[in-house]
Amino acid sequence: MKIDKDKSEKVILFMKKNSIPLLENNVVIEKSDLSNDIEMSQVVLNGVAVFTGDNEDFKNCNKDSELPDFSSPGTLSYLLEQGIKKSGFKCTIVVDDNWSFKNWLSIYI
Repeated sequence: MKIDKDKSEKVILFMKKNSIPLLENNVVIEKSDLSNDIEMSQVVLNGVAVFTGDNEDFKNCNKDSELPDFSSPGTLSYLLEQGIKKSGFKCTIVVDDNWSFKNWLSIYI
């Protein structure tokens, strides 16, 4: 799946609007917590959480998202990576299946 120039531009505009730095070497981290009945995931770009939720959240978020369509943590990660690469920057996706949603949530409660 390749993304077109429009989607790439949306990714860069989203990053600027949300103060996500565009670096020489960008990193997308796809985090998953498989320890519960409901799989929770988070996609982080250069240290900034872009989206957190369960599978249904990822499938239903597009109507409110400033990003092009995505339906899973994997498609969002790929969209970010390809948008950044199409803009001439390096980007790597890292998958972290040891992330703990419960620990992350405890920071905010």
